[in-house]
Amino acid sequence: MRTVGACLTLALGLLVPASATLAAPASGTTDSQKFQSYLYSDAYRVALAHAWKKVPPASLPTCANLTDGDVSVTLQQEVSFDAKGLPRSGAWWGHYPVKGCGTERIINILFRAEPSGVRFLVTLPGRTRANIVLQRDALTYAFIGAGTKVADCRDMEVADTAFDGFGLSAGDKSAPETGPWRETWTVAACGKMLAVPMEFIPDATGTTINQRPAEVRQLKK
Repeated sequence: MRTVGACLTLALGLLVPASATLAAPASGTTDSQKFQSYLYSDAYRVALAHAWKKVPPASLPTCANLTDGDVSVTLQQEVSFDAKGLPRSGAWWGHYPVKGCGTERIINILFRAEPSGVRFLVTLPGRTRANIVLQRDALTYAFIGAGTKVADCRDMEVADTAFDGFGLSAGDKSAPETGPWRETWTVAACGKMLAVPMEFIPDATGTTINQRPAEVRQLKK
C-alpha cells in the first residue's frame, strides 16, 4: 500500500520540465517566461502538494514506489501575474502521469488564479474528453453501471478513464470529432475494478450520456 507521504513526495517532484507542452489560447497574452518560472517555484510546489492530497487513492497505481512521467500544462485562460511573479488571474490544466506496477494513470488538475491565491480542482483521471460539468453528470451513470456487478456497494471511485473513439461503434472510422464519442471508465467498487463503457452524444441542447449495463465487465487487479 502507498502511504500519504510517498504520494506527496512524488507530487513535489512533478515540476514541469522545460520541454513540457504549454498550449495557449490564440491571443497569447500570457508571459511564458513568468509562467515557466512560477511552475518551478516553491509557491507552485505548495499548491501542487495541497492538490495532491485531494487525489483519490483509487486513481493511483497500487504500488509502494511510483514514478512520474512527462508533465503537460495547457492554458485554459490567459494568465496574468502580480509584481512578485505570482498568478493573479487565469486558469490552466496540469496533466501528471503516474506510473507503477505496469500501470499508468494521468492525474488531471485544473488550477485557477485569483487575487487571493491559486485554487485547484482535481478532476477525473485519465483521458476523458468530458468537461468538468459532463464528468459530474456522468458519474451517476458510471456508478449505476458498476452497481450491476457489485450489489449494495456505496464506496465507488473512478480510477481511470479512456477515450475509445468517435462514433457509437468501434468500426466507424468516418465519425466526425464534433459528434458522439465512446469512453471506458474504470470504477473501483468495494474491492473490485469494473470497466464501464460510456457513450456521449452531443446535440444542440446538451449531451446525452449512455452506458450499457450488459457490457460492464470486471477487470483483473
